[in-house]
Amino acid sequence: LRVVGAHFDRELRQSVEAAAQSTHQELQQARDEASWLHRQLDGERQQSAARLGLCAELQRQLEEAQAALQREAEERARWQSECAALEECHSLLEAKLAALALSEAEAAGGAGEWQASPRRRLGS
Repeated sequence: LRVVGAHFDRELRQSVEAAAQSTHQELQQARDEASWLHRQLDGERQQSAARLGLCAELQRQLEEAQAALQREAEERARWQSECAALEECHSLLEAKLAALALSEAEAAGGAGEWQASPRRRLGS
């Protein structure tokens, strides 16, 4: 009976040791997998941070480009307005010059010549 009990104890110990070793291996595999997953997560986190930084930079560049386009449109409108004002002033000056030339021609008695060639008298 003692031999059977010793044999039973030995088998029980071997069983417990095998189970402990198996559990230890499974635990090590789980730790390795957790470590690998943690590294993957860190890598993805870094990639996400890099992408976010790139997106922020692109957003900043887009805002700068939009602001530059807005300034350009405002400048273009200002220059067009100034050009229109100068053209109006030019037209008024031409009209005044033509009226002055006509007055001088009438005063000199040459109104007929003025009417025949107004551009030549204006220098055009």
